[in-house]
Amino acid sequence: MIIREQEENFLMIRQHDHAIISEQMTMKLKKGFLPDDDWQRSVLYAIKMHDFGWSSFDAEPLWNDEKQIPYSFIDYPDQIKTILYKHGIDEVAKEDPYAGLLCSKHYANFLAHDPSPEATRFVINEENRQKSIQEEFRVDHELVASHFELLQFADNLSLFLCLNEPGAGQEEFHYFFKKGIPFPKHVEEQFGERLHLEWIDKHTIGSEKSPFQETFTVSIPFKKVSKAEIAKKGIRKSYNEAVEEIFSVYVKGD
Repeated sequence: MIIREQEENFLMIRQHDHAIISEQMTMKLKKGFLPDDDWQRSVLYAIKMHDFGWSSFDAEPLWNDEKQIPYSFIDYPDQIKTILYKHGIDEVAKEDPYAGLLCSKHYANFLAHDPSPEATRFVINEENRQKSIQEEFRVDHELVASHFELLQFADNLSLFLCLNEPGAGQEEFHYFFKKGIPFPKHVEEQFGERLHLEWIDKHTIGSEKSPFQETFTVSIPFKKVSKAEIAKKGIRKSYNEAVEEIFSVYVKGD
């Protein structure tokens, strides 16, 4: 779950919904970002499905007793996180093994420096999975790295919309985005090292040099869950009873 804490509420966005937005934004990128060969379908599928493993867990959010907030994707317990990561990768790989490889790299990267036993076992198992798939497809490391960087870029594009309050200034950005979003290396010559998005108003984002070919709209489903309701009914019931809303954002292009 993606969580934004507000004065009286928690704004909550499901991870898989965010991933779908990632794919929508990727498809609007200028020529040169996406591979124009047989790999394009697999890369887009990986971007769309990279957080599928969260679907069942986001249906009933968990409460973090220590911090007195709902668990988010950032601080979710490792033992549970590795289970949902593996499930998501397994499901993607059944449909598209190469997309599964990219999702495996994505999750293993998150836990690469985590010293917990669960994380260590997960990373070792996923590195073995990656090696097996890469050998099966006979694809070189440079190409895989290029596709993986695009997945990371797409993930960050959508997270920028979901983690930052609409209209926030740079000093108020989530710490993920204080220095901008790294571009994939294969487009750095055209765009530079980092994308610096900004809120133009509370419903519009843009940048000085847009990576998007046109202006478009994305719709973000979310629930605003009252802290007072959580105190009375608990997180799961309060979340289930909250009304789902849609927030629209205009993304400026050329």
